[in-house]
Parts: sequence; structure tokens; C-alpha cells
Amino acid sequence: MTHNIMGIDPCDAQNQAIFNTTAQKRTFVDIRTGLFEAYIPLPSVTGNAGRGPVVDMGLFYSPVVNNQAGVGDGWSFAFTTYDEGNSKLTLHTGEILSVKKGEGLNVSGVLITWADDKKTLSVLRKDGREEKLKAAGESKIYVPETIIGDTFNELSITWNVEKQQLNNVTHYQIKLAGIKDSERELLSVNYTASYNKDFD
Repeated sequence: MTHNIMGIDPCDAQNQAIFNTTAQKRTFVDIRTGLFEAYIPLPSVTGNAGRGPVVDMGLFYSPVVNNQAGVGDGWSFAFTTYDEGNSKLTLHTGEILSVKKGEGLNVSGVLITWADDKKTLSVLRKDGREEKLKAAGESKIYVPETIIGDTFNELSITWNVEKQQLNNVTHYQIKLAGIKDSERELLSVNYTASYNKDFD
């Protein structure tokens, strides 16, 4: 059997989240199923000489998320993402909203709009934080390219996108590459492969 870099298995259920963690960053066990989520806090990245915005670099674990972020099966960073395939917007704070491509939404202190002929998704929070998301490569997953704080300082985020073929289906690993502000690079991420061995 060939190593499955995406970590996808029959129970993946097309990456549908089974939890809505509301706005809490926590470790949680569903007593009905025994499945759990975990949150590991890591230091935040703060741009523009402390003026912000702040990016939470904590790691989240969910048993039904594959290795899409390239940090291990189920693990991902806490970034806002939009999955065009299932019309789900997952906010950096954990809330999950249903949003159809091209349709705006104003709910629970979150204003969602589209621009650039539906190529840019803007998520504005009542605290003034705005995230501008675009599709990562050829995928239908949108990730933030720009985060603007309440003082109009901004961060630029870069991503590496790798195509993966599995059972004649194309999947995408979307890996955080770096974060920078107007003055300097704040974070650069390098990934090392563990192995690419075929198993018999």
C-alpha cells in the first residue's frame, strides 16, 4: 500500500466538521462518540511593532480533518478558511458558518462580502479585524492573504499549495509558508518530509 500523505481514509466524510467549537479554544471530548478536539496554544505573531494585528499560532486537532495543512493528520493552524465545495466558512475563532459563494452574510458580529468577481472573500468582525481570503492555487479552499487590524495595520500571509493524487482524485495540501508586515518577515515555515516509503 502506498503512503497516503493526505491522511484520508473512508471515515473522512469529505472533511465535514462534526464539531462547532463556538468561540472557545479548548480541548473537548464528545461523550456520545468519544471523538475529541484538542487545542495546543503556541505563541502568537504580532505585526507592525506590536500594533497588530495578532495571529494566534495555536494548533487545533479534529479527528475528521485530514492532513490538508501539512502538519499531521487532524492538525491545523487557527486561520479562517472557506471551503467552496461544502459552502462552509470556518472562522479563526472556531465558529462555522454556511456561506454560498457570491452571497453576503451579516450574522453574530460577522460581515461577509465578496469582491473581484467573487474571487476575494472578505470577513469583517465587529472588533475591526478584517480578513481577505482567496482560493489557494487551483483548490476550492480559500485562505487569508491579508489580515487587517482595527488600526488598519495589516499582515500578508503566503501559502504553499501541493497537489496530491489519491484514488484518481486530486486533493490539495495547503501549507502556511510565511507571515510578514510592512517592515519585516515575522514567520517563515519550513516543512520536512518524514518519509515517502511504500508499504507492502
